[in-house]
Amino acid sequence: MKKLARVTTLALALLLVLLSAVSCANQGKTLITLDKNDCKVTFSANLYQLLLSRWKGQLVEGKHTNNGYNAEQSGFYDSKDKYNGETLQTLGEFYADLVLENCKNFTAVLWLFESMGLSLTDEQVADVDERLSDLLEYYGGGSKTKLNSILANYGVNYSILRDAYLMEAKVDAVQAALYGAEGSLLGQEVKTEFLAENYVHFKQIFIPYFHYVYEVDKNGDEIYYVKESQMARICYDTSKFEGKDEKGLPITDENGDTVFYTSEDQTRIAYDTVNGIRSFKLDANGESVTKEMTADEIAAAKKKERSCSLP
Repeated sequence: MKKLARVTTLALALLLVLLSAVSCANQGKTLITLDKNDCKVTFSANLYQLLLSRWKGQLVEGKHTNNGYNAEQSGFYDSKDKYNGETLQTLGEFYADLVLENCKNFTAVLWLFESMGLSLTDEQVADVDERLSDLLEYYGGGSKTKLNSILANYGVNYSILRDAYLMEAKVDAVQAALYGAEGSLLGQEVKTEFLAENYVHFKQIFIPYFHYVYEVDKNGDEIYYVKESQMARICYDTSKFEGKDEKGLPITDENGDTVFYTSEDQTRIAYDTVNGIRSFKLDANGESVTKEMTADEIAAAKKKERSCSLP
């Protein structure tokens, strides 16, 4: 998905109205309407759902994990933190808000496209139709009905997907009209002024003075889980002592996995601390529990901080 810079020329004059139940023919329900200076554009809820699906696809493809869950598991999106730096929310809510802001930006650019009297070239439209034709043949075997049954999982159909591709082409057209190809219309003075007003170049090192608290077993040892098991299976260090019962048979846990111990007395579990992952202990608000470093640990951290030199 092409990244879209926020359109600042409309500033706070945007008359965005969020509507949840306004029908828009076969294009689905209207999510955003921008009506200004006798120019009106809309953005559908179906396109919003498509952009959400694209985000999820990028997270899955990038093999991102969150507290031991991958992006195809609900636990990935259910965990809570201050992802926006301000309020406690689930990761799913964070991405939903993020995509909604992108939708507003798209709507603003569509308004610019119409108000500036721009139009797509025949070549740009043909490129969109060629992309759709490839999808139709590859996924639908030439059948729009079959392709639409697949697209329905993402909240869109062939027509709405075409609108999405055309929208991206319009974004490129607006950027080219305002700034030229690859910003060729922007002089060096403008670029330097923009950098001076919006960016600060510095280097820093963050050294926390706390530890995260993790789940522990009855002995107080931190528990290590098998990756991608949704914290359901213990990750044992199989190089240690295999647990045996009084009959000499292997001791297994509730998942049927053989238990390994740190010694023959079989009192402490041998966890694989290299390949396993720990689970954060959460408080009643769903936030990770931390504990302050000891005075000696803080002194050592400060000493390390002072000895660090930036290139």
